Amino acid sequence: MTVIAHNWYNLNSTRRFPLDTAATGESDAGESIPDDVLVDCHLRFPEAAGRYVYISSMHVSASLISLTFLASDTPAKESNCPSLSASLAQRDFVPLAAVSVPRTELVPNRQVPVDASYPGVGGWVVFGVGIENKDFFGRFSTVQQSMLAPRASRAYLQLPIPEMSKIHQATALTGLVLIKAGNDIEVLKDARLIDGELRDAMIIRLDTTKQGTDLLSRYIGPCGVRPESRNCSKPAIEALNSVRPDCNGNINIRFTTTCIDVGKEVEGSAGLVLDYCLGLAEACHTVPRLGDFVDACETVSDALPSEIPTSLTSESLPLVSASSETLIPASSVSCAVLPQTEHFNGITADSFTTKNGGFVLGGGFYTGTSITSRNLAVFEHCSYDHSREKNCEVYLQLQEQGSEPNGGIAVGYQQFVPDVTAFQQFATFFEYFVVELWKPNDSFRVRFWSGAHAIILATANPVGLIFDHTYRIRVETRELTPGNTTMTCKLYDGVTLLATIAVTTIKLDDTTPSYFGIQTERATAKFDSFFLEEV
Repeated sequence: MTVIAHNWYNLNSTRRFPLDTAATGESDAGESIPDDVLVDCHLRFPEAAGRYVYISSMHVSASLISLTFLASDTPAKESNCPSLSASLAQRDFVPLAAVSVPRTELVPNRQVPVDASYPGVGGWVVFGVGIENKDFFGRFSTVQQSMLAPRASRAYLQLPIPEMSKIHQATALTGLVLIKAGNDIEVLKDARLIDGELRDAMIIRLDTTKQGTDLLSRYIGPCGVRPESRNCSKPAIEALNSVRPDCNGNINIRFTTTCIDVGKEVEGSAGLVLDYCLGLAEACHTVPRLGDFVDACETVSDALPSEIPTSLTSESLPLVSASSETLIPASSVSCAVLPQTEHFNGITADSFTTKNGGFVLGGGFYTGTSITSRNLAVFEHCSYDHSREKNCEVYLQLQEQGSEPNGGIAVGYQQFVPDVTAFQQFATFFEYFVVELWKPNDSFRVRFWSGAHAIILATANPVGLIFDHTYRIRVETRELTPGNTTMTCKLYDGVTLLATIAVTTIKLDDTTPSYFGIQTERATAKFDSFFLEEV
């Protein structure tokens, strides 16, 4: 009698399934895989291992039946040739799984699980009735010979979270993990907007629907209160006037004078000391003036009594002329020490001397104006006399005026005598380094002005410079070895470091007076602030 509807496994024993139709089915020795030996297969594997699976070896003997599977990134192609050339041999392969079963334990047409050789691989195979009366041994070097059909093997994308663990616990949970909710905890599936896309997510949260419990108070933590909940015993400082902190919780205070010392810790308490260089003694007159005038300040000077005797008359007091109305005697004037800061929001740029070109002060900026010459202003302050072991920062904005927009810090501005005798009869020569933004080729660079021309020492680009945007340049000078100084030059956009350049020189020493400053080269640039400190 003719069989019309074959059993699935019987049907497969008469055709090449589970091999792909593009596979030749021939071993390296030219022998074909018997159709009734392997009649079904189902493998799932991570796509990271490969996208296609092929049989690398098959062994059917009187005592043992075994299979091995490898992954490939390239599929088999339709070909009329019975075998492929060595050029198609699979060079990169990933072992996926293997099956090894004694013949005495194997029942035809029954699923046999595979043993995974790669994490995340699972599946089964089915051997047909052909194992009972056949011996076969074959090796397959290419995917073209024995690739499995898509229905029999499928790759999958691995989960984005491969493991889970408790905080500070080294042992991670992998595979199938059961998460149980507690009395106050609920675990549920819900939709959340992630990167602009609505996605299903697992939510683990406090179950606030429980009646008769205050869960937020119970799990509030050891400190007991939260400033953002406004349940502190004392109110927290959330703003200074209308100024609130940034995303890192910081409020940056900028002082508009250089005559202040910030940062001294208060012993035994938290806070800072703002130590201003002018005090009561400098604000009050220390001598009587013009007749019987009595100064309102007391205990200003130990040289003056706390009270003026009533017998003291105007005739017995020394007269002070109008030309000597000095608040501080010249002998008692002292220079403020570093650090020094200039924000250019006063009526003058304190201690800056224009050496070339011109600068104009206004709108909180010190702006170089000449587009036909160098604009150089030097910070000649009495708090320092050389440029070694210093940190200097400037905030500046490049402007479009000028053929080559630029701007930066002048470092080590100092006088020198030319070696060539013929030049010594001319005006004094000066040399210095300039660490600058250079818009024409979008670079951050270091140049050296030798008194006659400039030499480019180092360049970093591209850095993405744009006009009217505030950048910060920082220069750190350190004595590397005796006689050698390293300048570490950094460019920032906010807190983001854009570029770093290091230059070593013998020009910066502690014996020759040298100074910091600001410069533009035939271009305008707006300088927002200048800062200098001792290391």
